[in-house]
Amino acid sequence: KAKALIALALAAGLTAGAAQAAYTGPSAGPTLEKVQVILDDGIDDQGFRVTGFIMKKVGDERYIFQDETGSITAEIDDDLFMNVQVNEKTKVELQGEIDRDLIGAPKIDVESLRIVQ
Repeated sequence: KAKALIALALAAGLTAGAAQAAYTGPSAGPTLEKVQVILDDGIDDQGFRVTGFIMKKVGDERYIFQDETGSITAEIDDDLFMNVQVNEKTKVELQGEIDRDLIGAPKIDVESLRIVQ
């Protein structure tokens, strides 16, 4: 009976340890930090983090984002604004993934938006 309890405890410990595992190796590519680099070299689903300005709204949850290197279409869910007023003079940091189709310019799919002071 004691051996069964020990075996059960070991199995539970191994299962708990497996639940804590996380991949820490290299990703699909480096996180890109400039619009021009995203336009020239970005691949689909690659991460990005850019700082600049949301210049205008061009559709439902679609905006033109601009940094010092260029501009790109950004898909930003309304809930990411969290009731904060943002205009073309508000400096923001956007993070997310690149959305590159076979035809047309790449876009960025924004997963987080932060006001930069």
